[in-house]
Amino acid sequence: AYKVGDTLSLFLNSESKLENYKIDITDLNGEQVGEIAVNCNKQNVSNDQPYANGFGYVVSHKYIIPKLMSGVYIIDGKIPFVVKS
Repeated sequence: AYKVGDTLSLFLNSESKLENYKIDITDLNGEQVGEIAVNCNKQNVSNDQPYANGFGYVVSHKYIIPKLMSGVYIIDGKIPFVVKS
C-alpha cells in the first residue's frame, strides 16, 4: 500500500513510442480521480524466466501519490494500487 506523497514506479511497455500519452486513474467505481502523462517506448524482456524474475523493464514513469482517500485505484484500467491514509 502507498501513502499520500509516496512514489509509485511504473514499468510500462508500448508497441510504439508514445510521448505525453494520457492515462486515466480511476477508483473501483470507474470514476476518474486523476490523469498522468507518460512517455513510453517498446521494452524487451531481459530475463530468461520473466514469470519468476520479472520482465526486467526499466522504470517508465514515477507517479507521486496525490491526496486520495484510502482505497483501491486503477491506472489505465489495468494496474491496481492501494492507498492508505
